Amino acid sequence: MSQRDSLGSDSEDGPPADETESVEETDNENSEPDHRTHGKTEDAGSEGGAEDGLGDIVDNISESLTDEGFGVYHGREFISIREGGHLAPNATITERYMEGKVAVVLAYNESDNEIAVIPLEEKYDRPNIFALQSGDPPTISARRFLKYHDIIPDQTIRYSPEWDEDLGGDAVEGGLRIDLDEDGEVVNIATDADEPAEE
Repeated sequence: MSQRDSLGSDSEDGPPADETESVEETDNENSEPDHRTHGKTEDAGSEGGAEDGLGDIVDNISESLTDEGFGVYHGREFISIREGGHLAPNATITERYMEGKVAVVLAYNESDNEIAVIPLEEKYDRPNIFALQSGDPPTISARRFLKYHDIIPDQTIRYSPEWDEDLGGDAVEGGLRIDLDEDGEVVNIATDADEPAEE
């Protein structure tokens, strides 16, 4: 089919070829980009809304499964105790239990060889309260606590703590128990992505 036929011309004296091409290009510039741009804008908006909605759905499903006694995987949870005297929760622990918190209560149970970590929304001037130091994820400078109880490790060790909603009493949501009798994982903080080396 000729360009003249495609334009619906029934006359032999149609516009010259170069004018015909110009008309086609002008039509394309005025129509197609608008449709494509409009389509992309709608898709981007709907994808963002769908993603938000999907997150809510997944959270509701996870909560329902937890209520039914299922263990829902949220990512590996650990806290490292560094030989320099820092406690370093990983990103998963931070997101799940320390979002919006600024300090922790630290306590040691010698008979069970456990450390309790109770996240707090406020920092109080008490010797058993330690600030969350800025970082991503944050760390807890606890050398005096670890030294007092003689539990500073010779090398950095990762432990998998357990969340206990009854720990700390009614004033808080719960706390983390670190069982030091657990076979922790020795790590090199200089090469560990989740735990940057200390300055």
